[in-house]
Amino acid sequence: MLKFKNYSYLILFLGILIVVGGHGFARYAYSLLLPSMKESLKLNYTEMGLLGTANLIGYVSFTLIVGYLATKFSQQRVIWVNLWVLNMAMIATGFADSFLSAFTFRLFTGLSYSCIYITNLAYVVSWFDAGSRGRVMGLVSSGTGVGILLSAVFIPTVLGVFGGDGWRYSWYFMGLSGIFVTVFVMIFYKEPPSFKKEGAAVKNINSLLVFKIFKIWLLGFSFFFFGIGYIIYFTFLPAYFVKEIGVSSNLVSLAWSINGFVSIFAGFFWGFLSDKIGRKNGLVLNYMLIILSVVVVTFWQSSSALIVSIILFGASFLGIPTIISASSADSVEVELIPQALGMITFLFGIGQAVGPTIGGYIADKTGSFKPAMLAAAIFLIFGLLVSIVRKGDVQKTL
Repeated sequence: MLKFKNYSYLILFLGILIVVGGHGFARYAYSLLLPSMKESLKLNYTEMGLLGTANLIGYVSFTLIVGYLATKFSQQRVIWVNLWVLNMAMIATGFADSFLSAFTFRLFTGLSYSCIYITNLAYVVSWFDAGSRGRVMGLVSSGTGVGILLSAVFIPTVLGVFGGDGWRYSWYFMGLSGIFVTVFVMIFYKEPPSFKKEGAAVKNINSLLVFKIFKIWLLGFSFFFFGIGYIIYFTFLPAYFVKEIGVSSNLVSLAWSINGFVSIFAGFFWGFLSDKIGRKNGLVLNYMLIILSVVVVTFWQSSSALIVSIILFGASFLGIPTIISASSADSVEVELIPQALGMITFLFGIGQAVGPTIGGYIADKTGSFKPAMLAAAIFLIFGLLVSIVRKGDVQKTL
C-alpha cells in the first residue's frame, strides 16, 4: 500500500498535472496536430520528423546538468521556472509561420521539459517512503495517459471549429492551461521534509558517482533503443493510417483516446508488477508487449489493426520508463536520484531525438511508413536484448 504523509497527496496530484501538460500536451499532442501543421506550414515528411527531433534535442540538452541545477537552486524552483518557459513555448508554437520558427519553439519546449520531468519525478518521490517508489513513479507517469486522452478529445473539436488554424488554437489552449497549473505549483511546491532534515549534506553530493554504476549504463542504453523505437511509432502512426491506409481521422482520434485511457493505468500497473516480480522480469515482459504492438501495424494494415495495436501500445509504453526510472532510483541514495534520472534520460533523449528524423527519412525514401514501423520494431528488439543481458535487478552500490 502507498504510504502518504499529509502534504504528499497534494504534491502527487500536482506532479501528475505537470506530466499531463508536459508529456501529454507538449510532446504527444504534437502527433495529432502534425497533419494540420504539415498542410499549413507546407512541410515534407523529413521536416515533420525534424520538428519532433527539435523537441527532443532540447529535451536532451539539460539532462546531464539538471541534477546540479536542482541541487544549486532547489528542485521546486527549477520546476516552476521551466514550467513558465514550457507553456510560453507552446503558446508561441501556435504563432509559428515557418518550419524554422516552429523548429525553434519546439526546441524550447523540449529544453524546458527535460528539466521539469527529471526534477519533478525526483521531487514527488522524495515525499514518499522508498517502498512505494515504483508505484509512485507509475502514478506520476499516468499523467501522460491523461494528457493523451484529453488531447484526443479536445483537439479534433478545435480542428473542426477553427479549420486550418485549429492547430494554432490547440497550442494556445494547452499553453494557457499549463500556466494555470504553474501558478498552483509556485504556491504549493515546498522543500520536502527529508531534505530539510539532511540540510547541507544534500548539496555536497558528488554528482559524478552515478557515472561509475555500470548497470545504470545498461539501463540507459535500453532506454536509448526504446526512445528511437517508440517515438517513430508515436510520431507517424496517425499520418500512416490517415494518409497511407485511408483510415478516417475520426477513427484515429478515437484510437488515440483509447491509447490515452489505457495508458493512464499502465504506468502504475507496471510499477506495481516490477515491485512484485523484479525490475528485470517486468521490463522484459513490457518490451515483448510493445514490440507486438508495433509488429501488428507493420504487417496488418486495417482499422482493426489500428485498434489492436493502440491498445497494446497504450498498455505498455509507459511501463518501460516507469521500470527503468525505478531501477535507476534503486541504485543510488535519494539525493542522487535527479542525477541518475538525468543520466538515463540523456540516453533516452538522444534516442528520441534521432528517431523522428530516421522515421521521416525512411518514409521519404520509400514512399511508405511501413518500413519506418519495421525499423521501430527492430530498435525495440535491441532494447529488449539489452534488458535480457542485464544481470538481475539493480542494487545499491554506493
